Formats: sequence, structure tokens, C-alpha cells
Amino acid sequence: PYTVTQVDDGAFNGVSVLTKIVFEDTPDWNGRPTLVIGNANYSGYVGADDSYPVFKSTTIVTIDLPVQLKALGFGAFHTMSKLTTLSFDTNGAALDIVGQRAIYKVTVLTSLALPKLAGLSKYAITENTKLATLTIAPGSTLEEIPANAFYNNKALTAFVVPASVKRIGANAFLCAGTYSGNKLASITFEEGSQLQYIGDKAFSNISLTSFTFPETVTTIGTGILSSCGALTTLNLNSKMKNLFASDGTSIVDGLSKLTTINIPANNPYLVADAYGVLYSADGTQLLYCPPSKTITGTYIVPETVTSIEDGALVNFGKLQAETILVLPEGLLRIGENALKGAYLTSLTIPASVQEIGAGAFASMQSLTTITFAENSLLARIGNEAFSGCKVLKAIDIPDGVAEIGTGLFKSCTEIKSVELPAALKALPSQTFYSCRDLAVVIIKEGLESIASTAFYNCPAIKTITLPVSLTTLSTGTFTACAGLESVVFPADTQISDIPAGLFSNCPRLTTFTFPETVVAFNGVVFSNCPGIQSIVIEGPVTSIPDGMFQGMVNLTSITLPETVTEIGANAFAGCASLKSITLPAGVTKIGAGAFEGCTGLETIVLPESLTEIGAAAFRGCTALKGIVIGANVTAIGDYAFENCTALRSVSVPASVKTIGIGAFYGCTALENLTVPATVKTISRGAFQECTKLTLWVESGSAAHTYAVNNSINYKFGTYSE
Repeated sequence: PYTVTQVDDGAFNGVSVLTKIVFEDTPDWNGRPTLVIGNANYSGYVGADDSYPVFKSTTIVTIDLPVQLKALGFGAFHTMSKLTTLSFDTNGAALDIVGQRAIYKVTVLTSLALPKLAGLSKYAITENTKLATLTIAPGSTLEEIPANAFYNNKALTAFVVPASVKRIGANAFLCAGTYSGNKLASITFEEGSQLQYIGDKAFSNISLTSFTFPETVTTIGTGILSSCGALTTLNLNSKMKNLFASDGTSIVDGLSKLTTINIPANNPYLVADAYGVLYSADGTQLLYCPPSKTITGTYIVPETVTSIEDGALVNFGKLQAETILVLPEGLLRIGENALKGAYLTSLTIPASVQEIGAGAFASMQSLTTITFAENSLLARIGNEAFSGCKVLKAIDIPDGVAEIGTGLFKSCTEIKSVELPAALKALPSQTFYSCRDLAVVIIKEGLESIASTAFYNCPAIKTITLPVSLTTLSTGTFTACAGLESVVFPADTQISDIPAGLFSNCPRLTTFTFPETVVAFNGVVFSNCPGIQSIVIEGPVTSIPDGMFQGMVNLTSITLPETVTEIGANAFAGCASLKSITLPAGVTKIGAGAFEGCTGLETIVLPESLTEIGAAAFRGCTALKGIVIGANVTAIGDYAFENCTALRSVSVPASVKTIGIGAFYGCTALENLTVPATVKTISRGAFQECTKLTLWVESGSAAHTYAVNNSINYKFGTYSE
């Protein structure tokens, strides 16, 4: 009945027999609406009260709303799978509000004619999969279409924005999925539009073929037309000075079918040439060329141009077999992504250019040659400026370039030679990342640092010559340089620290000499470099790091400086071809597993300075026949000589106090061993499986007791051959 002024949440929730609901019109309509359906004041999270909609029915087909309708609240018509007709009386007053999810997932509703509106909530009319027609009655006072108000109505084909609307919020008409599956092809604005603001992605991912900015629009959000892959025509207004959103991002980025941009005659900021290429009115900025614009033959950029703006010539020349681009002398800047993906085979950069932006020439799949004019003033090249230029063969960067960005030539798979500039101080990370054909890199004096992965996966490089000026190398600089055979340090190099992982997966390295200036290794320098046979360390290094040469199965020769005092854990583990090594006189510690698995090691000279032999230090050295332990060693670590099956003689000095667990386990060739009375602790299994062993002990000593308790042959005295 017309006397009802409020229909509460859940009033018709779950109704399973009704098919039609009619609201009576008030008989004495006075222009004052009274009926509210649902909670019109709700402003919380859109999913918070989904279980309490006003109407949630699988049987209702038709609802007729009355002239006195004042507001639709939260979830008024929610997931109604049979509702095909929702009728409003357009003679009534403007609705105060259409609330959040007021018309939500009404899956068979195909058209909706709304009365005049004064207010609209975010997510008001969303995800109605068959809604093809949506209109708002003329004369509305609605000032804002909020964020996500019409989100994901995939079947909607057209919409007219009321003249009263001043703001369109973020994602207002955004549809999920691919643009081709979303039918919204037309957005128009009523005459006299007051629109000032368009929010981020307001019209993203729909099937627009053209778009016109109302004259009043002054603020544009990020990506308002992003992924509108069918858009061919863009009509600007007289206030637009460029093609950028308010945050500086391009409003035309990704519009691959765009062919025409129309500029009104009263726009004082922009002009277009005969090809439709946009310029600033004073001719100094090349702003944009639509990517699907057909330009045949040679295109000459006017001599007045000093800047090619960000993204201006993306995919330039796409529709032509070959287009030639001529840049003017006087050009100062080539912006970010300016020519990204352009279809050019060659390009000459004028001497006047001072800056090339990030990604400026990225992904130019046809570019084979890029030439810098003589006396170039170029000083800076941005990140990944040439990345993905897969057929670029060679490039000589002008000597005045002092700064280049990361990934400059990343994935330029056919580039064969590069000459770096004399002014360059730092080679950033990923400069030559995956340049698989790169064989020659000329590094000039002046370069001071090379960053991590600068030469990652450059298998064609055989030799790198470093300049005297270089002071810093980084982790992973030469990772996966599968063809690298030598790195040449100049005689007066300034390199002092060698970083961890400098050489990883470099199987062709066979010899390496660290120069006299090197004072420290900051971790494992070589990783998976199985070809190395000889290492020479000339500088005053004091420590060999843990795992430094681990797994170098072909290492036969190692020269250590006299300054070394410590051999780290697993430093030479698995160096199966190493037959002999002389430790410097100052070594005090051999770390755990330092020579474990050195199956070819026959002799090793331990210095008198040695005080500690770590656990498993020589475990599995099956060729080791004899060892003399120095007079300052106080402990033989657990499993230190385990399974040294060729070991026949060991001298244990009086300084030793402890013999660890399994220290000589499985030394099956060991026949005689003198254990001095100074040894106070012999741990379990120290001589287990030493089947030929006789211990020479002093009566009453710990060794005597151990032999008795473990049924080991023993004799009193000192063994003498």
C-alpha cells in the first residue's frame, strides 16, 4: 500500500512464491517522496551486510516502484536471478540516493530506466551481467558518479552522463576481463556537461571506439582509458595542454588502435601536422603520434623540436614496411619510452641530444644500427634505454656520457660489441644482461665500479680487461659467463676486496691470479666453476673464506700468500685433483671440512703455527699417506681424518689434549700411532675400524685406558720406524 514509507532490510529475503510486487502510487502526490527501500544511510564495506538484502528472491520477476519513491538503500535488489522488469515512475522527484549494491547481480535484467537522481553510492549498480541499457532521466541533479558505481556491467552498450555530474570516480565503468568481452562502446555527455574530474581507470577495459573530453574537464586520473583496445579516436578539449594525467602518466598508453586525435580550434596549446602527429603550439615538443597512424617513407621531425616527450613515438612505423625517422639538430631530449617498440631499422641521434630517457628505444625489434653524430653532447642515458633491441649489432656510446641506467642493453641478444664512454664512472646492474652474442666490451679508463649482474649470461665474452681506475666489483658481476676464459687485472690495479659470487657458472675459467692489491675475499668468489685448475693469490689476504674453492674438481695447484692465518670451513672440500698443498707458516686454524673429500691429496705440510684442526678437516682424503701435526695443536677435531684409508703415519705432538669423536675412524692402513700422555680426552670411535692399528702409549695414560676399554692393540713406549 502507498501508506508504507519504509521497507526494511530482509523484508522479502528468501521469498519463494511471489512473482510480482507492485507498490501503489500515492493518490495525492504532492512532489514530496516518502518511500525508502532498505538502509539508505549505510556507508560501510560493500560486502559487510550481504546476507540482509531487502529483496533476495529466486521467483520475483517484476517489481513496479511508485511515484513517491525517495531512496534505494544498501542491497535493495540483490542477486535476484529471475527479475526481468524493474520499473521506476519517472514522473516522481529525484531519488535522494541509490545505495551500495542497490541493484547487484540481477542476472537477467536487460534494461533499466532510472528516474532523476540526486545521489549515487559506490558500487550502486554493479555486476548485472545482461544489463545492456541503462539510462538516467533528464533533469537530474546528480553531481558525482562515485568509484565503482557501475562496475563490471559487461553487457552495457552505451551510457549518457548527465550534465549535472562534476566528478566521475575511480573505476566507475571499469569492467573485468578483456575489453573485447565488455560491450560498452559509447560514453557521451549531455549538452552543457559540468564534468571537471575523471578518476583513475574510470573507463578502463571497455570497448570504446571514440572518446570526447567535455570542455569543462580539468583533472584527469591515471589510466582513465587503459586497456580500451578498440579506441581509434580521441577528441580533446580546449584546456588540455598535453596527453598526460594529473600525475604525469600518459592517458594514451596502450591504445594500440588509436589513429586520430582531434584538437579543437580554440585549443591554444596543441597542434597537429598533416600526419596527425601532435606538437606543442610553439613547436618545441613532439607530444604524440597515434600508433596506428600510417606514415609512409621518411618522416622529418621539425627543426623547432627540442624534446620528444615520454611515449611520444611508441610503436612508430608499425604499419609500414620501412619508415625512416629523421631527428633534428637542436633536439635536446628524447623522453622515457619515446620510441619504445618503434619499427625502425636504423636511427641517427643528433649531436645536440643531451639526455635519453628510460626505455627510450626499448623493444625496437627491427633496429640493427644506432649512430651518434660526431661531437655528441649526450651526458645521460636512462634505465633499459636499449633493452630488448634483439637485432642491434653494435654501439659506440659517446665519450661524454657520464651516467647510464640499469639494464641498458638487457636482452639485446645479437649485439656483438660495445665501446663504453670515457666519462662513465659506474657500470650499473644488468647493463649487458643476457647479451648472448656480446663478444667485445671496451672498458675505458675512468670507470670506477661494476655492479652486480652487469655481465649476467654473456656466454660469448672470452676476455675482460679491467681498467686501472676500477676500484669496486660486485656480487654476481660475471654470473653465467659460460665462455669467459680470463679476466685481466692491470699491474697497478686498485681492486682490494673481492666480492662473494663474483664468478658463478663460468665453466671455461681455468686459471686465475688475484693481484697483489687484494686484501680480502668477502665470501665464496667462485661458484660452479669446475674448469679451474690453478689459483694464485698474490695479495696480503689473511683468511680463505668458508667454501672458497669447494667443489673445484679440477684444481691442481693453489698458491697462498704468507699472510694467510685461517683456512675456512670446507674451503677446499671436494677438490679431488689437488695432490699437494703447502700452508703458509702463519696459519693457526684449519676449519671444519676444509679438505674433506680431496681424494687426490697426497701430501700437506702443516705449519708449526697451527693450533686447531677442525671437525672432518681431512675426512675422505683417501690418498693422504702421512701427516705431521705441529707442536701447537691442542685438539684434533671430530672425524678429522675419518676414512683416510691410505694414511700410514701420523705424528701427534705433546701439545694435543683432545682427540675428537671418530678422529681416525676407518684409517685402515694406519699401523702405529704414538699417543702422548698429555692427551687427556679420547672420544668415542676415535680409532674405530683401524684394523691394523697399534697404539703406543704410556702406562696409566688416557690412551692406555682407552686402548684397554676398546680392545685396541697397544704397546708401551714411543713408536720408531
